[in-house]
Amino acid sequence: MPSLLFLLPQACSHDGPEKPDGSGTSIDRSDGASSAQAASRAAEDEAKLVGIVRLVPSKVQDRLPCTTHVEVQHAVDILAEVPGQVIAVPIQEGQVVERGTILCELNSKEAGLSLETAKNEEKIAETLIDEMDLGAEESLKKIEQARLNLADAKKQLDRATKGVAERLTSTSELENAQLTLDKAKHELTLAEFAARRAALELVKARNQRDQKVLARRIEERKLEKYTIRAPFRGIVPELKVRGGEWVTSSKVLFQLYDSERLQVNITRPQRQFGLLKIGQLVEIQVDAYPDQVFQARIHHLSPVVNMETGSFLVRALIQDPDKKLRPGMFCRADIITRESHQALMIPKIAILYQGDLPHAFVVREGKAHQIEIQPGIELKDSLEALNKTSDAAVDDMNYRPGDIVVIKGKEKLEEGDLVVFREDREETSNPAVEAAASSETEGPSMDSEPKKDSGGD
Repeated sequence: MPSLLFLLPQACSHDGPEKPDGSGTSIDRSDGASSAQAASRAAEDEAKLVGIVRLVPSKVQDRLPCTTHVEVQHAVDILAEVPGQVIAVPIQEGQVVERGTILCELNSKEAGLSLETAKNEEKIAETLIDEMDLGAEESLKKIEQARLNLADAKKQLDRATKGVAERLTSTSELENAQLTLDKAKHELTLAEFAARRAALELVKARNQRDQKVLARRIEERKLEKYTIRAPFRGIVPELKVRGGEWVTSSKVLFQLYDSERLQVNITRPQRQFGLLKIGQLVEIQVDAYPDQVFQARIHHLSPVVNMETGSFLVRALIQDPDKKLRPGMFCRADIITRESHQALMIPKIAILYQGDLPHAFVVREGKAHQIEIQPGIELKDSLEALNKTSDAAVDDMNYRPGDIVVIKGKEKLEEGDLVVFREDREETSNPAVEAAASSETEGPSMDSEPKKDSGGD
């Protein structure tokens, strides 16, 4: 932290010896002072007394403070999908349950009977398919036999035709052979028709079997609804049923929170939209752990602005490896919008304004120089100067580490004025504020005993 620097009284009156006054300032003057000493004091009278601080690089952050509550990223209400009586609740309040853990069981006897009925009907349908398969096979065999009979009838007809031509067979035998052929053709047609019909019956039986399978699956799904399971890993904060109650469908039985993923929802005015982005750090504090800072990262910025409030939603995921936070906790959150590790912070009590432009006086080689401040991060009592340099050479436009900044007496300074001061090396936590307090209450600081000043810095 920068050292606190106090005033050194250099200007004094020549109307005779002074005694210590209420301000704590005293100058020891000898009646036999030489003319050289008088000239030195005259030069001192021209210098102006100032209070200063030294600029020391520091780490600062630009923060957007806000308040909100810790929330879970994922929470669901576990409902009863079917009516029934609660017969078992095998979990406890506040228990962490894994995915698939049984939370509650309802009386499922009727659903079990319905499932058994559906399974029996499915078996009957399977048996019918087997029967249709046999009928189809039999039809194919009949077709095969009819085709053999048809081939034999054609041969007999050919022989009878040849016999009649050679007058070895009578025309009646030829007619009988023709009738046998016609009968074989008809039997083949009937066999093919029966085969097509058997195939259709098999398709019908298979469709019926598929319907029975679907009905069985529906009954299985209904039965599953009587056993209520956790859809994901989480915590059950409260039991709304404990056993014996009759519940209706859509009744809330439990709430399940995903305790692994906590978040904060923050509402910010639309003018800050450009300051925020995904991944920015959010520091969170809760009353339960006042000395601990929890970290979160922005993972969602609402793409729309609420037209009624002119604000938008920011969500940040909380990092809580020790599982200390609980949903619903009130918290204070600071969004870190910008960070500087080597910032030169100008105390606000040192800042003068020319129009809207902030300036401050620095002391270099015993003279006051006014430098404009290019504003950066603004804290409660200081403002970052972005126009800075690490070069040891004097730069009239930039601040540099170790620069002496005037915090008292700045109003009477002009560019190039001679200034005098004394540096107190005592460290302080907030030099700007303590220097201001010193100027208001204690007045200029002096050594414990009066001394003569030689006129140098």
